[in-house]
Amino acid sequence: MDSNVLDDTRQKIINLASERDRNLHVLPIVAGWENAQKAVAAIPSALPEKGFGPVKAIDAILQDVVPGLALGQAGPRYFGFITGGTLPSAQLADFITTIYDQNAAPNRTEESITAVIENRTLEFVLDLLRIPKDKFPARVVTSGATASNVMGMAVARDYAIQQTLKTNANSPYSVSEYGFGGVVVKVYTDRPHSSLLKAAAITGIGRSNVIDLGKPIKREGDDNADSGTFGIDLAELEKYLKEAAESSATSGVRTAAIVVLSFGEVNTGDFTPNVREIRELCDKYNVWLHIDAAFGAYARLVPDVVGNVADGLELADSITSDAHKWFNVPYDCGLFFTRSVEHQRTVFGPSLVGGVPAYLAKDPSTSGVAISSEMRAALALPDPFYLTIENSRRFRALPLYAALLDQGREGYAELIRRNILFARRVAEWMTSPAGKGYYEVLNLREPLVRNASSSSNSPTTPLNIVFFRAAEANPVKAYQGPHGGAALIKAINGTNKMQVTPGPIGGVRLAVSNWSTGLYTEKATDGTEKGDFEIVVETLLKVVEDPPELVA
Repeated sequence: MDSNVLDDTRQKIINLASERDRNLHVLPIVAGWENAQKAVAAIPSALPEKGFGPVKAIDAILQDVVPGLALGQAGPRYFGFITGGTLPSAQLADFITTIYDQNAAPNRTEESITAVIENRTLEFVLDLLRIPKDKFPARVVTSGATASNVMGMAVARDYAIQQTLKTNANSPYSVSEYGFGGVVVKVYTDRPHSSLLKAAAITGIGRSNVIDLGKPIKREGDDNADSGTFGIDLAELEKYLKEAAESSATSGVRTAAIVVLSFGEVNTGDFTPNVREIRELCDKYNVWLHIDAAFGAYARLVPDVVGNVADGLELADSITSDAHKWFNVPYDCGLFFTRSVEHQRTVFGPSLVGGVPAYLAKDPSTSGVAISSEMRAALALPDPFYLTIENSRRFRALPLYAALLDQGREGYAELIRRNILFARRVAEWMTSPAGKGYYEVLNLREPLVRNASSSSNSPTTPLNIVFFRAAEANPVKAYQGPHGGAALIKAINGTNKMQVTPGPIGGVRLAVSNWSTGLYTEKATDGTEKGDFEIVVETLLKVVEDPPELVA
């Protein structure tokens, strides 16, 4: 292969990246039926006997596959899953990650500093969240919040059963070695994400043992019984924890308990309140507290906008979060933190019986090289493959490291603030006369910060999600009723100007998490410039006043 020809192909990809970034705000958000069907038809039905070679293989992807992708999914008006986007610095760092193709599983600092970069990156995250890094010494980059929740449930499961059996303080029971030991594990939670149910299935806890205690509650000092506050009733939670603690004596069936809280519920953006009181109950009954803060953790950056909704995150025993959401780094990149290296290593490290496989053993010698104190600290870091699911893993930390250096605390605070205010602006429009009464916002809450995020002190959305549906005054009857949400979503997404996703009770989710939302403008046919907000408003009006034929 002529290296010049391959260089031309590399340059083609670089040019594609540059062009795509320049036009991201005007690209169609998804492929659409026509392009998707063409792309599917172009996929070879069998492996070619003789390979194409690298140049033709890439040309085939550019010609046949790329048109079938969601070209604007990482753009400013993709409001579906909370996917964020990709900051330019993270994109370039991701290129470097691929170029050098490191296996970031072991800590062999003298060979590659991947483990050091990962650890420092996670320290940066804790610092950004204003959580002392010594509180969570076990920390690792994962493939996403689902993997992090699996890890959280695995570590919590071991702790819970260990506390229930308590066979020998010097040699505590290990689920990882011996199984559940006849113990049933119950997970008490508040409006759990579906990934928590998946985690319960994977870890053997069982989906049916995940008990959702989330319900409307009245907070102390709140005279409005219908304020929209959801959470866990403390008396009910204590009843369950006490039952679990006394289970072997009262019923003969030993039960262990785990508590999981939601920071940023997926449909509304709500946070579990009363975290400190729940922590006290967990301490009273020796129960592990896990907080799923996939995107809600970042509310801690903007208390001036959302108040103290994310207070108490630091009280968890383990934390799930995502970097490929609001940190705006490429897929896939999740985060997991625990207070105990020992508990995490017990689950994901080598067997207590079999020991470390020979090929993974470290050479303790330094070959006579003078070692700095920084290098000694680096060498002492645990191997990531003893703290996570994978024994082989991509250097996912590098794009996040680049983004954190790029944005700093101020940059990320501004990004989060801009997204939340954009969502609130949309909600405010929907509830104002300008919205013509077409839409009803379902997740309006009393503002915790006055005069900071809105032109009024009216109820607003708690974070970056607008959860809405067609109001009774909406003239398009197809948007009403049990199937109305699906029809409304189809109409909105059919414009390919913005993308939303469904929620419960026939609602629609509009989630704002992209770094570029609100920064770019699009030229209209009359020469005027419209920003993202104006395009959203125009789209939401158009699907009502000029609905597509399928729903008219």
